[in-house]
Amino acid sequence: MSHATHPPETDLLLPLPDDEPWDHHTIHTHYFGFSVPEAEIGAFIYVRYQPTFPLCQGGVAIFRGTDNVNPIDIEHLDYEITMPWPEVDGSSITTANGLRIDFEEPGRVVHISYASQDGETKLELTQTAVTPLLARGHVMPGEDDHHGDPGRVPGGSEQFMHCVGHLELGGERYAIDCYAIRDRSWRQVRKEDQGGVPMPPVGWSPMYFGEDLIFNQISFEAPDTDPEWTGVYEVPAGAPTHHFAWVHSNGVTKAVTRVHRRVLERQPHTFATLRQEIEAGLLAAQVDVGEDGVVIMLAEQPHGRPVVAGGIHQITVLGQEPPKGLAQVGVIFNHEDSGCHGYPQDIVVSRANQAP
Repeated sequence: MSHATHPPETDLLLPLPDDEPWDHHTIHTHYFGFSVPEAEIGAFIYVRYQPTFPLCQGGVAIFRGTDNVNPIDIEHLDYEITMPWPEVDGSSITTANGLRIDFEEPGRVVHISYASQDGETKLELTQTAVTPLLARGHVMPGEDDHHGDPGRVPGGSEQFMHCVGHLELGGERYAIDCYAIRDRSWRQVRKEDQGGVPMPPVGWSPMYFGEDLIFNQISFEAPDTDPEWTGVYEVPAGAPTHHFAWVHSNGVTKAVTRVHRRVLERQPHTFATLRQEIEAGLLAAQVDVGEDGVVIMLAEQPHGRPVVAGGIHQITVLGQEPPKGLAQVGVIFNHEDSGCHGYPQDIVVSRANQAP
């Protein structure tokens, strides 16, 4: 099943209330990131717009490693909770604390710049799309509870970017050349009521392996993996554990239909996932066995006939030869967070009913 996309102009959607009343929890967002793996640097660049006030919050957080327990542990933190509505000039957005987001080509190219007040931290970064601008219904638990309002049109998007630029931090200059996801939401309602949303905590896992395999999902840990939340939340038997997932390969994007996530190791103080195993189920696929491994092709079945739609990966399956022909395919990833990299671990193949 092909994945829906949004038009480029949605990058600039920042609507304000008109005559109709809006829930005061309504938000819009823009998120960007990058990493310098050899220096264990990761960045969180974010603007959260609160249009009913209208105010915004956001800024730049730059981390080293995974032991950032308290705000003072963060290498650089300039995130203001209360700022005026940002200055919007055409396709450029600038916050009061100096973060500038310039959509040079909406839907494809964005330039990000920032300089701290003391001048010791600076950032210049250009991000260029390597996937389409993928449509997302929602990302946070509970947002979908508010999608029935006919007067409101919420939405969201995700897109993997090639990030090139430089960072000045602590007297050092770092070259940036990585692949990172960006995302945004508009007109979503994120309630902050006491007790929160009665749902297990979710994990967002964007991974870039190369042009032949780009993957993302958001899900909670599978109930059969004995997660930490066992006994705290009730999940109906057989209920999906994810609410958004996709895979992109050689120019083709497909929706993922099943996710099974197992956390293998956590950071002991922040409880962040350090290692996890994700099994992502695709639709029916054509499996061909070659001398060097297995070539798996995504397939759809319009009019009851399987159609090869694009290559996924060539990899040996546990040293065994899977069945040829139509099969159900799941890709398992073993994700190491320390360097912001993910690695294909193996591929699980099982028989499916022959297409009519």
